[in-house]
Amino acid sequence: MKLFCAADLHLGRVPSRLPSDLAVDPTELGPAAAWRTLVDACVHEGADALLLAGDVVDDPRDLYEAYADLEEGVRRLVGAGIPVLAVAGNHDVRVLPRLAETIPGVRLLGDGGRWEATTVGGGPNAVRVVGWSFPSEQVDASPLDDRLAAIVRAPGPSTTLGLLHADVGQTASPYAPVRGSELSAIPVSAWLLGHVHVPGRFDEGARMGYLGSLSACDPGEAGRRGAWVVTTDAGELRFEHRALSPLRYETVEVDLAGATPETVAPRLIRAVRDRLADLVDAPGDAPGARAGMRAGARRGGRPSCAWSPSGCVSRAASSTRTRCARISRARIPVSCASNTAACTPSFTTSTSAFDRRSTWPVWPKGATRSGSPPGRSRSSGEDPRQRCRRS
Repeated sequence: MKLFCAADLHLGRVPSRLPSDLAVDPTELGPAAAWRTLVDACVHEGADALLLAGDVVDDPRDLYEAYADLEEGVRRLVGAGIPVLAVAGNHDVRVLPRLAETIPGVRLLGDGGRWEATTVGGGPNAVRVVGWSFPSEQVDASPLDDRLAAIVRAPGPSTTLGLLHADVGQTASPYAPVRGSELSAIPVSAWLLGHVHVPGRFDEGARMGYLGSLSACDPGEAGRRGAWVVTTDAGELRFEHRALSPLRYETVEVDLAGATPETVAPRLIRAVRDRLADLVDAPGDAPGARAGMRAGARRGGRPSCAWSPSGCVSRAASSTRTRCARISRARIPVSCASNTAACTPSFTTSTSAFDRRSTWPVWPKGATRSGSPPGRSRSSGEDPRQRCRRS
């Protein structure tokens, strides 16, 4: 049994903090592109089902553009014989019920805030999936109740997966607050959660955690983003994380203690190039993922970069913040040869005695400038841990 599991797609959103003259359409780096890649993987690998843990769209009222992307992918999955099981998050209370009513093969679990269960497959590898959906955009009480306890204790497959969009570890929240200890007490094989965008550690043995966002849309969402593949063999679960995001952000810590304007550049360049080399050699990211860099120079500096396996840098920007140091600006154009990490950066600095922050778009060698719409901010009412940091 092979199940693909994803959450927090936020279709309709465009990656932010990209330069306006980026020679790539930002929509090709966002959730819609990652969603198409996920659908391709499900079809190519013959998934037995796709599980979605909520917030598949960004705007709860987007029944047109984002819905069209969602519907297109779901119809392709269902046409390939792959059922879609979903629970609604706080962004999905309109979209997912409509999708389930429109397309046979889509099952919305827990519609109206009432726990439900369904079974995928048969025989010793059958999997029972239990789920609960947001009945409204805000739910300030825990969704756990006696009905859930009765469902999971009823006779059925040896493997039960819980699918839930919730705010775990909170006692007061408008997004279905749940205590972790209460979830752990429910006898399921694993809890697959949506809401917080940082992926859990299922591949390290955890059996309760967030699936994480499918794609990165801001430097605040650093690291691998994608979906989980869950396989079962006679009740034994295996988890594999698939990085499907077409854009990846990374943070590089650079020690600038004692740095001068003359030594900052070599330190930053060396650190970023070393990190790019490590990531280029690392397997598992989405083919064709775009690259870029946003470097920040400050005391205890924290440059971050977005990258691709090919090492081709498609954007770079630098943000500099100084406190006691006098370095106030940094500009790092970077270009990398395809399939290598051999960057040829140049670096200029200017100095000032005051504290400030600025951002400059930088384009790679040989790239053309073209206009692109600015990244759209998230809708209001989001949990602060979900928001991409604007630092």
